[in-house]
Amino acid sequence: MDEAVFLQILNSLLEKAKKKKNELDYGDINDAFKGFEFDEEKMEEVYEFLEAKNIDIINIPEAHIASANSSSTCWQTRKRTRDLS
Repeated sequence: MDEAVFLQILNSLLEKAKKKKNELDYGDINDAFKGFEFDEEKMEEVYEFLEAKNIDIINIPEAHIASANSSSTCWQTRKRTRDLS
C-alpha cells in the first residue's frame, strides 16, 4: 500500500473518531481499510497511530463482529479497548 494512501486513511479515521467522542470500533477500521491486506506490523502501526491520538478502540456486541470478521482485513482485539457488550 502506498504510504500516502495509508496516511490519508489514518487521517480519515482520526476525523471519524473526533465525531464519535474519540472512539472507533473494529468495524470502522475494517471499513477504512477494506480491500487491503495487512501484516501484523502494519496493523500495529494503525493501533499506535490511534493510541498516540488518544483514540479508544471499542469492542462492539458480538452480533456486529461477524460482519466485521468477514472483511479481508481482520483487526484483532488489543489491550486498549473498552467492551460495550
